[in-house]
Amino acid sequence: TIAQQKGDGSWETLTQGLSGAGFKSLAPGDDGTLWGCDINNNVWEFDTQTATWSKVALAPSTSSVAKLSMGNASNIWALSGDGVLFQRIQDGDTTSWKIPDQAIGTGAIKDFCVAPDGTIMVLGGDNKIYRGLKTQAGYSFNQFCTPADMVGMPAVSIAAGSKSFIAFSTPSNEV
Repeated sequence: TIAQQKGDGSWETLTQGLSGAGFKSLAPGDDGTLWGCDINNNVWEFDTQTATWSKVALAPSTSSVAKLSMGNASNIWALSGDGVLFQRIQDGDTTSWKIPDQAIGTGAIKDFCVAPDGTIMVLGGDNKIYRGLKTQAGYSFNQFCTPADMVGMPAVSIAAGSKSFIAFSTPSNEV
């Protein structure tokens, strides 16, 4: 069940139009947009006007989505089950999913998040953090500075809101 907290503190369920399995990933946008990915790898978009969910077509080259993240309705990204990052491109009535032109680290991507300003933080297969900034040609990804006391420790998860957060695996495996 998916629920959202209303302004008065009460909760309402958002299940109209959903069928089948529960969600494994929710992606709220800064503009009120909400997308989700269920355990059967279906991607769903919530329509705030009708309060219903509808399925979204996936990128043709992926059969599974591990995670969704977005800054807003025009900046939606998905990570496939095999660690490939896709950006949703909307051009008029045409929608497509695009893999960034630039390689991001080495190996399969482990985690990512999109901040409200459109910045993308990526945890590469090499356990390094990369930051993607929008350019006229798309996105440009560069290795991001790691806190000095965390150099050499593998990052395990990242999240972004108005600030970015990175969880590291310490020598004692405490996160």
